Amino acid sequence: MKITLTMLAAAASLLAGCATPYELQLETGQGSALLNIKGDWQRWICRDGARKVLQPDEKGYAAIPAGERITVGTSFYGGNASCSARSSFIPMAGERYFLDFDIESEKCFSLPYREVSYNRVGLALVHTAAPSGECGAR
Repeated sequence: MKITLTMLAAAASLLAGCATPYELQLETGQGSALLNIKGDWQRWICRDGARKVLQPDEKGYAAIPAGERITVGTSFYGGNASCSARSSFIPMAGERYFLDFDIESEKCFSLPYREVSYNRVGLALVHTAAPSGECGAR
């Protein structure tokens, strides 16, 4: 079943125009952060006006640029429904973030949180989070 879901997700990403994997390229002196993208949904980052698929490392994290506003999102394709949600934020160098995804009342949401160790939940609000504009194919 897992292989079938993976194959369906890969096929859906090709059809959605989001098949290009993202490779982190930093400016001189620019730091990076990590984004927790564990889960069954496709996570992406908007770069140069196009969606680039985020690729997890062995722990489920993808490296993202820090110190600049980025747009990240989640796409869901399943059964008779599909949904794509995005938000933007300014990651801080060396920090870890979690990209949450939720479907409620036929709408979907994708929100970034900072991973922390000082509370029971392990997440904190990202104060630079904001809505974002369109990015490439839906």
